[in-house]
Amino acid sequence: MKNILNALAIVWSIGFCALAQVTETKTTVKDSIGKTMQQLEVDSLYKYVELQYFQKNYEIAIEEANITIALAKKIGDIEKIIDLSSIIGNAFLKSQDTIASKKVFSENVARALKNNDPKSIVATQIDLANLYALQGQSKEAVKLYKEAIISAKISADTTALFILHNNISDFSINNNDVVMASYHVPKTVEFAEYLNFKYYSVAAKSLQGRLRYIKGDATNAIRILEESAVEAKDIDFDEILIQIYEYLSKAYVLDGDYRAAYKANSEREIYLNKQYETDKILAIETATAKYKLDQYQLELKEQALQAEIDKQETKRQTQLLWIKIASGILLVFFLFLLFTYVRRRRLLKNLKFKNKQYLDEKEKTEELSKAKSRLFSNLTHELRTPMYGIIGISNMLMENSKFDSEKEQISTLKFSANYLLSLINNALYFNKIDAEKSNQLKNKTFNLRKIVDNIVESIKFLNNQNPNEFLVEIDKSIPKKLMGDDVKLSQVLMNLLSNAAKFTNDGVIIISIKKAETTEVEKVGLDFSIKDNGIGIHLDKQQKIFEDFIQDDFKHNNINGTGLGLPIVKKILKQHNSKLILTSEIGDGTEVKFTIVYKIANTTDLPAKKVKIEKNVLAGKKILIVDDNKINRIVTEREIKNYGAQATLASGGLEAIQLTKKQAFDLILMDINMPGMDGFEATEIIRNHDKTIPILALTAVEREKVLEQNRFSLMNDIVIKPYKGELFIRTILKNLP
Repeated sequence: MKNILNALAIVWSIGFCALAQVTETKTTVKDSIGKTMQQLEVDSLYKYVELQYFQKNYEIAIEEANITIALAKKIGDIEKIIDLSSIIGNAFLKSQDTIASKKVFSENVARALKNNDPKSIVATQIDLANLYALQGQSKEAVKLYKEAIISAKISADTTALFILHNNISDFSINNNDVVMASYHVPKTVEFAEYLNFKYYSVAAKSLQGRLRYIKGDATNAIRILEESAVEAKDIDFDEILIQIYEYLSKAYVLDGDYRAAYKANSEREIYLNKQYETDKILAIETATAKYKLDQYQLELKEQALQAEIDKQETKRQTQLLWIKIASGILLVFFLFLLFTYVRRRRLLKNLKFKNKQYLDEKEKTEELSKAKSRLFSNLTHELRTPMYGIIGISNMLMENSKFDSEKEQISTLKFSANYLLSLINNALYFNKIDAEKSNQLKNKTFNLRKIVDNIVESIKFLNNQNPNEFLVEIDKSIPKKLMGDDVKLSQVLMNLLSNAAKFTNDGVIIISIKKAETTEVEKVGLDFSIKDNGIGIHLDKQQKIFEDFIQDDFKHNNINGTGLGLPIVKKILKQHNSKLILTSEIGDGTEVKFTIVYKIANTTDLPAKKVKIEKNVLAGKKILIVDDNKINRIVTEREIKNYGAQATLASGGLEAIQLTKKQAFDLILMDINMPGMDGFEATEIIRNHDKTIPILALTAVEREKVLEQNRFSLMNDIVIKPYKGELFIRTILKNLP
């Protein structure tokens, strides 16, 4: 069934184009003073032949064309012979006599090549290529189309060039030939724009969308095909809408949006049904024309034998002829209905098969997503574990007076470690929000001005190689305390300000926050704007930079990054029912805007002030530290000793079990991922002989990954490495007996 639909699409494309070519060639009449009477007679008969063809009187067109060709040969009018032969071939083709049509077209190509007229060569080659296309001989058709392009370029025939590139593009896309399609589709677009004909423009744009799909670019394929569908509907271009919705459905499947794919496929069914009605009428007309042509040829043979039959016999034969025609029409109509019924059943069967394919692809996509999530989790854990040691050691060195002369180098080391940790956290957070099914946001009290000031100071430090001036403008009427997800707001501002600082050197960056209109009670809308006067972003890259791992290309500025910042911003703003508006010009800087609505914090929402932790708060407490990483054991030991605790170290689960059997501890800090025996297994064995001792998971694994483990129920709490010192100690204090 797919082949039939493709054939119908080709019939539209090449049939429409061939007539356009024939019309263009044939409307040129040599009306010069030097014409002979014979030439005028040939021109007059040609117009009559052309009229009969367009009125679908194919038998008359063939007969009169042959008579006119004989006259044209006498006066040597080769161009008219070629034009008339084209009409004869197309008349045979319309009457479904492909054998006769191929013979005429082949002879006509040879005649045009011999005459060496580029315009005639193009017309004849298109005729023959169209026939090959209808017969499913794609390679022969494409070969002829390519040969015709050479002649069309010589004759500067832009209409023919559009037709040829369009047809080759259609074949190459149907055959998933990305290389060939990538060359011919832009050419089709170029000539469509030059001709400025709406039908050509829609056809070219649909090819762009289909090319994006076979390249695997679902996002742009969907965007272009949806635009094409709107334009096609505006001009009632139903034939191409079948093709547009077919590929739009495929693109949605590639993008993972199966609901939209089903909707697009339903739209395609609507236009297939409309096409079915049109095809039904066309099939009847074609069958009638073929029958009339067959009868006409039969009559030509019988005329010599029945020349002397009387008028009454002729009248009887005429009546019989009409009875046969009526019977033939009824028979063809019945066969066509039968064919339509069979085709519908095949379509339904094909639809069920496609739906099964969609479900299979969905399952594969979900498996790939889970695999990606596991990979990100494992990588970030392996990276964050040594980072815990690096940051901890650098903190220890900073506090040691012996290294005062090396403070600057140690500070640089600590900064580099923190920066690397932020990149790791960005990758982890990107994976997390990409995999989350819920859009729940945290709701806690925060100070907007404090967040902005802290981020600006951080950006100044991180980008000290670009000494920019930061101007902060916050509407004074905005409440100081708001309720919302301050962490995600910080991530948005940090990423946007970091980008602005990277692409601005010795410039000005303006952070503006104003009140926005909102109808929600006890809430305030905030319009955020970050504007710089840096180098700007190319227009053709302003959409791409929101894609995962994509960066603008500024190699001459030595600007690097992960390509995760803006995708993370986009996802976070989507959770807030907001979106980022970006305006930029090369050399004039960039401005980004977004709006978020927050609840105004009441006095009851404000958190209680935390009491400062005394340095000897853990004095006399015996704590067992279990970690397979030696550096991490040293860092953790130093941290708890600073608060007066006594530390005992174990390099693995077995050693920890033996120590707990020999002596009593007030608390255990248990690493999770350890070789041989992991933290969960060690905890389970310890609980067999000590059910009350507090055991805290001290790990670089994501909190959610630890909490979802059933064996975590044997533990009391969790601390994620790297941690903030006071938070770590407060967690220990909370769990001590």
